[in-house]
Amino acid sequence: MKKDFKPRNIRNLKLVFYFSMILILGYAPVIAQVTALYPNLEMGQYDVGYKTIIDFDYSRTYNLKYPDDTSSQNRDPRPIIINIWYPAKVNPKDKPMLYGDYIKVQTPDATLKTFIKRIEDYNEKNSSFYIFDADSLNKEQKEKFTEHLQQPLKVFKNASPLAEKFPLVIYHAGLGGTLNDNTVLCEYLASHGFVVISGAFQASNYESVNLNWDLERSTKDIDFMVNAIKSLPFIDFSKIAAIGQSYGAQAILGYKTEDYSPVSCLISLDNTFDYSIDVNPQGFESLTQKLFEKIQNMNVPTLLFAGPAASFKVMDSLRYSDRVYATIEMEHNDYISLSSFAILKGLQNRRDKEAIWNKYVLINQYCLNFLRGNFFNDTIAKNFILSKHPYLIDVHEIPKGKAILKANQNKTGNDTMHKVRRRKNK
Repeated sequence: MKKDFKPRNIRNLKLVFYFSMILILGYAPVIAQVTALYPNLEMGQYDVGYKTIIDFDYSRTYNLKYPDDTSSQNRDPRPIIINIWYPAKVNPKDKPMLYGDYIKVQTPDATLKTFIKRIEDYNEKNSSFYIFDADSLNKEQKEKFTEHLQQPLKVFKNASPLAEKFPLVIYHAGLGGTLNDNTVLCEYLASHGFVVISGAFQASNYESVNLNWDLERSTKDIDFMVNAIKSLPFIDFSKIAAIGQSYGAQAILGYKTEDYSPVSCLISLDNTFDYSIDVNPQGFESLTQKLFEKIQNMNVPTLLFAGPAASFKVMDSLRYSDRVYATIEMEHNDYISLSSFAILKGLQNRRDKEAIWNKYVLINQYCLNFLRGNFFNDTIAKNFILSKHPYLIDVHEIPKGKAILKANQNKTGNDTMHKVRRRKNK
């Protein structure tokens, strides 16, 4: 008789005291630093460079002059913005970026002027929403917003990359996401020896620059971005991971289903379909169809973070993948630095701002150690994943072919019992 599989509950692991203390504090290189800007988050040994590349996908059409000129219709190639964080060699002439520089896109290409202005306006509008959790700002909030954007960062635009090769991480934002959606995570990973790319993922219809729910668009954009940077000498293309939050987590799962996808490691941050109690959550039919039709391609180590109400039923069906399910009590937008950093700064009326930030720090540490464990077979990093941490409710390691057994599911059909702070799609 086949025995029920009991997932490995990491709360029951017993580690020696010394080793546990190392893990609780968070694994980091010998050379590490906690900055005043990001308290409790240990940045790595590398300085961080940042650059933007804009390329054109001639296989898809766009109207770069909309709304100033509608006569060209769809005759222009689709513009693809690629933002890159990377370990850098900083020179005295390199000046630190300001936080607001993330929502600006500099390019000498005059044909992009109208498009870039629309992207910048969209990013500023949606950034203010996530920072203040408000559709419109009063006078005091506008002043604080301007002040927030003027903060200097330890990130250096167009700094020289180091003459080494580093693993690549793709980051995809959620609905209504911005270019500065999760910049702290991107900076953090780059400082620890990863190259991170992200983009605008604007709608296919040129009349909107929103990041909307379009799996085909996201798949094509990600694939174009990866191929567009193939000539960069500081990237190790044998090690590619993808991280996404909310719809972005859905997008990277969809991208992994493609036969040509080079991704060998996935991290999903509150993908929202995990809260359904069946394997066909309403509203996600396009995604689940892709996942189940190409289930054999879903064969890479996957880390999933969600709230305690998550059932992980869809992910349980992906039997070719080793998975780690981590549950933590966080609101949906707290997974991104655009919101959690603003909360830490007191720009939202949240009494638990230190706890929110420390949970976000833990998410960052998990991303780093999951990548290290899988790319470099790092034992300390693997044990970080399988250890008890403050704020963490449960961590379960689910090997291929197995599923988690949760006895206390809320029997509410496809309804989620998870409190989701809205992703804004303006």
